[in-house]
Amino acid sequence: TPRYPLPPGGSWAQLKSYWPTPDAQYMQMTGLESRVAVESSCQWQQFFIDGSSAHDPAIVKAALTRIDQVPSWPIIRRVDGGAFTESLRHMARLAHQGDLTEFTRLHVMNCNPPAVLRR
Repeated sequence: TPRYPLPPGGSWAQLKSYWPTPDAQYMQMTGLESRVAVESSCQWQQFFIDGSSAHDPAIVKAALTRIDQVPSWPIIRRVDGGAFTESLRHMARLAHQGDLTEFTRLHVMNCNPPAVLRR
């Protein structure tokens, strides 16, 4: 979607693969939109990891631009209780500092779909 673009080569296939979930009939649009936004964010994070590993400054720059924008997306602020937005800002700081090890650790921890969604 234009509001939550994916990086070049990105796909919504993984998000679509675990829909509908048993609880999807009770999900509000805010919940669905937030999952779409998080999927976009996670794919940009992976794009950054791939670009950094390949030493490709154009990919890194494009990914950093998007990673910097994610914490200000209205849906992120709407669903955040406080810690989520800060964690996204922390990820952006790590990316700018070039701490690929910690960035990747947090990305893996936060961006793998929960087991309940992989049914």
